[in-house]
Amino acid sequence: EVINAINSAIRPDHIFIGHNLKYDKGVGIPFGLFTEFNKPTFFDTMLGEQRINLGSGLLNNFKDTYERRLKKFFPEDKAVRKDFIYMTKESRMFIKHIMYGSADIADIIKVAIAQRELLKETQQYEFTKQVEFPLVQLLCEIELEGLYLDQTKWLNLINIKKKRRLECQIECDEIIR
Repeated sequence: EVINAINSAIRPDHIFIGHNLKYDKGVGIPFGLFTEFNKPTFFDTMLGEQRINLGSGLLNNFKDTYERRLKKFFPEDKAVRKDFIYMTKESRMFIKHIMYGSADIADIIKVAIAQRELLKETQQYEFTKQVEFPLVQLLCEIELEGLYLDQTKWLNLINIKKKRRLECQIECDEIIR
């Protein structure tokens, strides 16, 4: 009942905001969330923070992200958090899990807005939006379903690239002479 209600509210024109959405999607898919017909656009505040802080050594967990972007202390009452870490496909979600998830909604939207502005200011928003955020969904699906690679095609492609690299090296040598 809850899953049906959530799925009916998620539409492709919506933006699904979260922190480490690969995890959220991985937990949600076995429960029937994020089905093919209702995939939303993702805005992952963890990836946004990693992009903003690239190479800084700063932590990008939600607590630190929250405090940096909203300039206030993070509420520490997160006892339910550990339940999510150990959830599997067979785990049951209870009201306490829904309440836990809903507590961050207003603030995570504020975090995403602040990050979007910083990403735009530093001319990183389009790349993040068009490459990194869509990869979240793809990587999650690969982790859940696996990835089939045609070994013969990959080996052929490797050999073609090796041959082309040798040709480029020969061309460079001739230019240098």
